[in-house]
Amino acid sequence: MFSWSNYNERNYLRYPYEFQGFVIHDVWNQDYCFLESVSKDSPFLFENESQILYIRSSYFEIGRRDRSCKWKFSAPDGYGFKIVVAELYLNSDILLAVTNSTNYYIVKIEFGAYITIVKTKFKIVDAKCTATGGDINVWTNINYLNPNGYPNNALCLYEIAVPKNTFISALRTDEFQEEINADTTTYYDEYSETWHDWSDDDLKGGQVFLPYSNGTTRKIKWKFSSDGSVRNGGFRIEFNKICT
Repeated sequence: MFSWSNYNERNYLRYPYEFQGFVIHDVWNQDYCFLESVSKDSPFLFENESQILYIRSSYFEIGRRDRSCKWKFSAPDGYGFKIVVAELYLNSDILLAVTNSTNYYIVKIEFGAYITIVKTKFKIVDAKCTATGGDINVWTNINYLNPNGYPNNALCLYEIAVPKNTFISALRTDEFQEEINADTTTYYDEYSETWHDWSDDDLKGGQVFLPYSNGTTRKIKWKFSSDGSVRNGGFRIEFNKICT
């Protein structure tokens, strides 16, 4: 058992928890790639969605190689691969090609990514979100009694109303912890008819919602959803209702 704090520092997986893992003693070479030694000739076999494998195209952010990296992975029947690119270093000379039985992708980047597998058929479960009432309303799915965080393949919905002569400020607290680029908290504004990603760092300072200019109530729909792997602590949003 060990705690890998490097994930938290780099903000790929905002894990405040310990977890089981393994360490591979690899031969270091500037011309090699992360974990290529265990997945180049024979595919690395994923067994379930709790496994996370991190790969990187170079040992250093400014590293350059004289040859290509190559990884192979396999998964049990009923699973697909999930690849989340966590680091990007744009370079027109580098190609990232991802192939499987149905798709082929090419991106020109120097990169770091983590790979897991997810079930191709699954049931959506309740994310166990709760909300308090009053002028200060808290909507959250954080369960302090459950150190495993929110479930996989989870969903919850919420709605706030902004009546005449009021406005509501929404604030993302420091406890906001989701898997970046995978699990999302979003809101749908009837006025703009657009879903907005509340995980965006541009919204750290919060958002203010006003009623419609004609005085009618404005409704904002909220949604949290998670995918099939990598759980995290959860979200917490405070809504403050202020009369004008």
